[in-house]
Amino acid sequence: NWTLQRCVQYAISHNITIRQDSLTARLARHSLTQSRLSQLPAVNVSGSYGRSFGRSINPTTNQFVESEYNFLGPSATSNVLLFGWNQVRNTIARNRYSLEASLADLDQRKDDIALNVANSYLIALLAKEQINISKNQVALSQAQLNQTRAFADAGRLPELNVAQLESQLASDSATLINSVADFNAAILDLKALLNLDLAEPMNIQTP
Repeated sequence: NWTLQRCVQYAISHNITIRQDSLTARLARHSLTQSRLSQLPAVNVSGSYGRSFGRSINPTTNQFVESEYNFLGPSATSNVLLFGWNQVRNTIARNRYSLEASLADLDQRKDDIALNVANSYLIALLAKEQINISKNQVALSQAQLNQTRAFADAGRLPELNVAQLESQLASDSATLINSVADFNAAILDLKALLNLDLAEPMNIQTP
């Protein structure tokens, strides 16, 4: 059974638009962190090691000799920000405001989705209740028709009353069919908001 609370929680967790807004907020948070870390000095240390061997000509004796040697090349660099502090500060402020805006958009999107789900849920509940009302009306019209037909067969009431009740029963039956169609349409709308498979059965719980 799907309660209203479960529908809202499921929609917030599985809605594609909310997922996109969540990714946008994460990207804004990473951008803010990156801009803050850009104030720190950077140090890079690297090194290389190699070994060389083979034959070469000795310039003194002009003879081929076998030579072999190792070499090591360490290096280190550092970067310190000396100018442009205002630009860095402005970048940090911009990214902070972007993060706040992204989080506000995400909260607003969640509120909108929750409101839309609640609205669709209530529409489905009303349609479900309308089915019960229509069923009771059909049952009442059928009982009245049976009673009136019995009185007409006994000669107590004219056949006109029977025809009128038959017309009323047909109208009530059409109302019931429309109520079922409205309920199915409301369930499909609710499934679309929840990002559910439209073919999956769904039973909403009446409070």
